[in-house]
Amino acid sequence: MALTGSDVLHRSRALQRVNPKDETGREIVDQVLNMYLPRSLYFLSTLLNKIDGAPMPDNQRRCLQALLVSALDEGNTMWHASGGRTRPRQLNTPQPFRENNLWLAMEEAVGLWSTSKEQALEITRYPDLPKGESGICLYPGRFRKLEELPQNFKIQGAACIFPRPNQAFWTLSAVWSGWLWGPDAVQPLKGSLERRRYDWNWYAPALFSTLRAVKSHLPNIPVFGVLPEVESGFMEGTFAASAFAALAFEGAAMREEDEIAQLHWSAGPLPHTKHGRKRNRTWEWLCVQLSRQRWKEPTSLPAINS
Repeated sequence: MALTGSDVLHRSRALQRVNPKDETGREIVDQVLNMYLPRSLYFLSTLLNKIDGAPMPDNQRRCLQALLVSALDEGNTMWHASGGRTRPRQLNTPQPFRENNLWLAMEEAVGLWSTSKEQALEITRYPDLPKGESGICLYPGRFRKLEELPQNFKIQGAACIFPRPNQAFWTLSAVWSGWLWGPDAVQPLKGSLERRRYDWNWYAPALFSTLRAVKSHLPNIPVFGVLPEVESGFMEGTFAASAFAALAFEGAAMREEDEIAQLHWSAGPLPHTKHGRKRNRTWEWLCVQLSRQRWKEPTSLPAINS
C-alpha cells in the first residue's frame, strides 16, 4: 500500500526527538531512519505522537511504550527474509529483507511483555527493598557508593549477562530512547552514537574496567556470568578481562544446543600473581582450550587451579 505525500516531516520529527549534537550523531540517526520503510516510519511516528498526546495513566503509557519497542524492533529492514534466530548485528539491509506487519507485531508482543501475577517479580528502587522473598531492587548509584550501604544490606555475589558487541542493537537502543523519552534519555547512551565499530579489542578493555570496579569495591564476593552466544572471540575477550581484573576462575558449563555458557569466578585474589604469571598462564590455557573443544554441561576445569 502506497502512502500519499512525503515522509520528510516524519524523518524530521524523528531526528528532533534524538537531537544529536554533532554531524556524526546526525549521520548515525539518518542511517537508522534509512532502515525503516516510509510506511513503517509513518506508522511508528503516528503512534508515538498519539501516545505522547493522549491523556492516560502512567502505567498504561508504559505498557504502550513497551509494545512500541517491539514494533520498532520488527519494523526495520534488517531482518532477512529467510527468518532464523540470528539478530541483526550491523545497520545493513539484507537482500532479500522481510517487511513485518507492525500491528500484528504489537498484538503478538502482548504475550511477550505480560506475565501472570504468580510469576511477576516485584521491582523497586533503592532504598525501597522488595517485600517478598524475591524481587529486583534497582540501585542508581555508582560502585563506590555501594560501600555506604547499611551493614544489614550485605551483597553476597554478582550476577551478570555479558553483552555481546552489537552495533545495531546498541545504536538502535540509543535512537529508540530518544524517540520514546526525548533527548535527555539519549545522553547515557551517546557513546553508541559516536562509535561505529565494535570488536573484541574494544570489548575486552571495556569489560575489564567494569570487572575491576567490582573487584575494587566488592572484593570478597563471587562473580557469576552468562555468555548468551558462544563464540571464540566473545569468550576469549571475557576471559582476558576477568583474568587481568584478578578474578579467580573456578569453572564453566555450557548448554550446547542453545550455545549458552555459564562462568564462575571466586572471591579473593589469584594465588601466585607476582608479575601476573598466574593470570597469564590461565589466559593462555583458556585460549588453547577454546580453540580445541566445546564445553558440555556440567564441566570441570581442574587445570585452572593446578
